Amino acid sequence: MESFRGPISSRCTENNTGSVRDAMKNYWLGYSQNANVAEMLCDSDGAEISKKELPEVLGFLPDMRGKKVLELAGGVGRFTGIIAQQACHVTTVDFMEPFIEESKKNNKNQTNIDYIIDDVNNLEFENESFDLIFSNWLLCYFCEDDLHKLLCRLLMWLKDCGFLFVRESCYESSGNMQVDTTNPSIYRFPECYNNYFQSTSVKSDDHTRWGFSLRFTRNIQSYIKFKGNRNQICWLVQKKRLSDETLDCDYEEFLRNKQNSKKDILRYEKIFGEGFTDIGGLQMLQEFTNKLHFRPEQKVLHVGCGIGGDDIYMAKVCFEIGDITDRQYPRDFFDVIIGGGAMRHVRNKKALMAHFFDWLKAGGSLVISDFCLGEDPTKLQARGSLKADDCKLYTSKEYSEIIEGAGFVEVKSEDRSKQMTAFLKRARMKITENLQEYLEDFSNDDLNTLVTRCNNEVKRYETKDQIWCLFSAQKPAPAYR
Repeated sequence: MESFRGPISSRCTENNTGSVRDAMKNYWLGYSQNANVAEMLCDSDGAEISKKELPEVLGFLPDMRGKKVLELAGGVGRFTGIIAQQACHVTTVDFMEPFIEESKKNNKNQTNIDYIIDDVNNLEFENESFDLIFSNWLLCYFCEDDLHKLLCRLLMWLKDCGFLFVRESCYESSGNMQVDTTNPSIYRFPECYNNYFQSTSVKSDDHTRWGFSLRFTRNIQSYIKFKGNRNQICWLVQKKRLSDETLDCDYEEFLRNKQNSKKDILRYEKIFGEGFTDIGGLQMLQEFTNKLHFRPEQKVLHVGCGIGGDDIYMAKVCFEIGDITDRQYPRDFFDVIIGGGAMRHVRNKKALMAHFFDWLKAGGSLVISDFCLGEDPTKLQARGSLKADDCKLYTSKEYSEIIEGAGFVEVKSEDRSKQMTAFLKRARMKITENLQEYLEDFSNDDLNTLVTRCNNEVKRYETKDQIWCLFSAQKPAPAYR
């Protein structure tokens, strides 16, 4: 098996790998005297937190019926037994014997569980052994080199299209219990884990290149509500075959691209306003809020939220990174769903609208702003203004029919092209009036590209080649059915 290194931020030395493992064991010896949930969570409120957190975390996992699951850092088995009730078989691993013994007691009625007392570094499994690997507070005990090696092994242990679920404490410790021994945990930024997952790849014996595809990452809401702690983060990634195009970028180039993206965001915020990186900004957001009349208790799904300016303005927020076309939420869950300009990149809008309909509560509201084709649908594509493989555009009438076809009622379409044109002209004027200031952060080429983009879009709106539409609709209340 050949592997490609991911990003390195705090490298292991030749001698510190063993010392880290020893420190980890000594640390947990102080938290395993009673082998209970409070010790597992390192928090005196652990039992109460677990009641709220456990169903939330389980709700993030993919369908486990008939699947083989590997649970790492299984502890006293608070997840183990519930997973075993659904899965075909569970292998649970923890390096603390008191925890494993307690897990056996807690799950004595489950006959489809294998228990292993060992360090994860010592594990050996056949390739493609598991459909799901479930990891809870484990990666923080690995220095960077060892973490890279572990992720490569996990990738090979997963079956094709298998899932890895990871949950970690980021930034700082989350518990309120203290022991005398030194805490060996490495509290990373969430972005570090994103980088590790996205840049890890391995080559199997048949020369197929494998990597991880991010399904989503988000905060654990129960910790926010109970502890005011936003630092509990989880990820669901999926094993996928990598195309040849993805193999030419090494990890250093990968990180450079990430850093450049950050710089772009900070620069564009100067033009479009804090929290926004595109035309319209706060003014467009106010259109949404005035139309929807948000209430404090409502749950809102915002698709294509960008860097979050809209969401911070609206309410308390749980940010989630993921592909909306892959995501699954409970039926009848949201009060409002908002779709922004990123909707144009969704090619199968019929399938997405069907999901929106399922996810909305009865009587819930849908609001979408999106580009649409103008009076002559052939013009825009003929001029090559949008790549066919990047955007999928419809006329306003076709778009409305897709929304109605999903089951929505009271579907309305408003042409907001004049408003968008005004936003574009305002952005263009801001650039020209503050040219010297912006040249401190942008090159001439950057600014010329942005002005040219504004000019081209204004022209398309004025000639009706393209229109900006605001759609609104309702999911029928029970009386409609």
